[in-house]
Amino acid sequence: MFKTSQFKKNRIVKFSHNWNEKLSCNSFSTIRLKNTSKYVKGEKYLIMLKLAGSGVYESLGVATLVGSSNFTLDQISDSMSYLDADMSKTSLVRMLQSMYMGKVKGIDSQFFNMLVFRWDFKEINFYQRLFPNHFT
Repeated sequence: MFKTSQFKKNRIVKFSHNWNEKLSCNSFSTIRLKNTSKYVKGEKYLIMLKLAGSGVYESLGVATLVGSSNFTLDQISDSMSYLDADMSKTSLVRMLQSMYMGKVKGIDSQFFNMLVFRWDFKEINFYQRLFPNHFT
């Protein structure tokens, strides 16, 4: 098991929810505020998922950032929305506005990245962490 102390704080990507069950794929995406110093193509990241019903994050494994694209909220397409979070563009935009409102000024004009990661290593109990209800 990888420990967060093995990774710089800016090389950890946390998920509060496994939207669209994408973390079970060989490659997966996430939409985040643009941060060129944190998200660097070719770098390895510790991927963590919040356990259902708790504030605890557990390691799922290590993935490499293989690509990214920049956009503003008005440029999100339905295809991006459904692929990343299994929701309409309108719902995703509302969710992102809600998540970042009060934390970032002018959220509607901010640049976001759609980041694409590819798994390098999955923890031994990877699937139990992703789908706990299937293993009880």
